[in-house]
Amino acid sequence: MSHKQYSFGLNTRNISTSNRTTAAVMVGSLKGGSKGSTSRIYKWCNRHCPADPIACVFQQSNTPAASKSSWTNIDVSQLNLGEITGNIGLNGQTILGGSNGGQLQYSTNLGNSWAPYTGSPNLPGGITGIGWSSVVMSDDTKFVVGTPYVPDTASSPQFSTYNGVHYRRDSAGWFLLQYCPLEGSATDLSFNDVNGTGRKLLFIDAGISQDGNYMAALTTPRFNTGELVYLIFSGDAGVNWSAKAFDPYTQDLVTTVTSSISICNSVNDYFLITSKLYFNSTIPAYENGTCCVSGNGQPFTVPSDVSGNDFIYSSMSNTGQYQVVVTATNIQDPNPGIPSRLYLSSNSGSSFNQIIQLPYTDVNNFMVFGGVSMSGNGNIITASVLNQDENFQYIYLSSDIGVTWKKIYNDSNGSVINISGLTAGFLNTNDSGQYQMLTAIDKLYINNNYGN
Repeated sequence: MSHKQYSFGLNTRNISTSNRTTAAVMVGSLKGGSKGSTSRIYKWCNRHCPADPIACVFQQSNTPAASKSSWTNIDVSQLNLGEITGNIGLNGQTILGGSNGGQLQYSTNLGNSWAPYTGSPNLPGGITGIGWSSVVMSDDTKFVVGTPYVPDTASSPQFSTYNGVHYRRDSAGWFLLQYCPLEGSATDLSFNDVNGTGRKLLFIDAGISQDGNYMAALTTPRFNTGELVYLIFSGDAGVNWSAKAFDPYTQDLVTTVTSSISICNSVNDYFLITSKLYFNSTIPAYENGTCCVSGNGQPFTVPSDVSGNDFIYSSMSNTGQYQVVVTATNIQDPNPGIPSRLYLSSNSGSSFNQIIQLPYTDVNNFMVFGGVSMSGNGNIITASVLNQDENFQYIYLSSDIGVTWKKIYNDSNGSVINISGLTAGFLNTNDSGQYQMLTAIDKLYINNNYGN
């Protein structure tokens, strides 16, 4: 599929209702299903057990259980990765990168041993601060996309050497993409000299479909440069690339701080972009975070029922029918603030239902989602939960597309899963959902039992 088949547009915020139904995303969703029973239970629990109404709804203990899970604590101290990024694929094969730079690391035995991924770029890290912001691979591990974080302090030679989209196309090896055609323009977009202005793109996230056919990278503006947000994508496993521009200063599809991108398999071309809150007293239009969805070549649209949230991470099923996003806590919103939430769509992103709302008392006492991931069929959804200091609390796991949930506190040794740090709780799930991984700063947990 050539990139010319994509006709993204920003001419409307109206969302097609052709795929909408009058029923909720699921029977008994917390927002109210077609039966509404769980919603009524939730309201009762919210009054009588406000600290954790979700636990009340699903009749779960509010304290960590003593039982063991299949989450194994993997020692990655020798890798010196820093903040870990990566994902897990078929048979638990795992790829990792980190904020400390270096080559990508690869394991074929559930993290028991590691080796540099053959031919992968070797980022300098160290004093230059050039490390991996995002690394993803296809489920069969043949296709990889990685984006580096190249700070403003890097020299011009360092930008020209490292800044761009690093990707691997099966046996064809590794490539570095630094320019591509820009939709609606007669000239290419140069990542290291945007439109002749001398501004350089800042890459924040990479995405890949489970089959590797769709590859993508997402940028966020370097502050105070007035730069646009760009979606850079390929629909043919990296043979052809194209770029789509978003203007966060005049449109509300994204804010100036983008956060994640999710894409599905080649049966459809669904993209989901989330962006975080950005507070600016003079331009209130983009204070709210957003999520925007495009499918089957249609324009990106923003669902109207999820406004006001600080979106952070997302995931979707292979067909794009099921899409999940989690939000942070908007503590700057007055009285009393907007709690952290998990939203789910079962109609390819036309609308989202709130499934979970985490407890929120005040700016000193709340819980927040750290990450979320979904299996290829959408059945398995895994989300990590942290407290206001971004210390780990537990994992939420659903094996029925969000109808019921369980909490996991402990690893395979019965120890509390410990990923405390400034950033924690990133999750990735392979296509079948059997293999999952949880990462943080120099922390890695791997699960080989469908998240249980």
